[in-house]
Amino acid sequence: QRGVETRVFLEKSSFNQRLNEMHRETERYLEKYGMETKFDQEDIITHAKVVIIDDAVFLGATNWPYGGLELWHNSDVLIKDKKTVDFFQKYFEQRYSH
Repeated sequence: QRGVETRVFLEKSSFNQRLNEMHRETERYLEKYGMETKFDQEDIITHAKVVIIDDAVFLGATNWPYGGLELWHNSDVLIKDKKTVDFFQKYFEQRYSH
């Protein structure tokens, strides 16, 4: 609503239909609020969570439901190094465009 470009890339599993159902539900929710979503190829497993905001990247493998955020010991990092941020912006664009 504020004009911020928001694109989300979700995993599509070739073996976990429950995951696919959750991601389709997430897709419907995000698109309801004007966010663009795409799914990865079924034969590619991408567990990384990459959030690119302005000149920073939030990177990790933590699952974002309750367990991943409250129960388990996970670590993620916020990166502001320009070369690293540029790398992940290119990585995202490459993955998102295929």
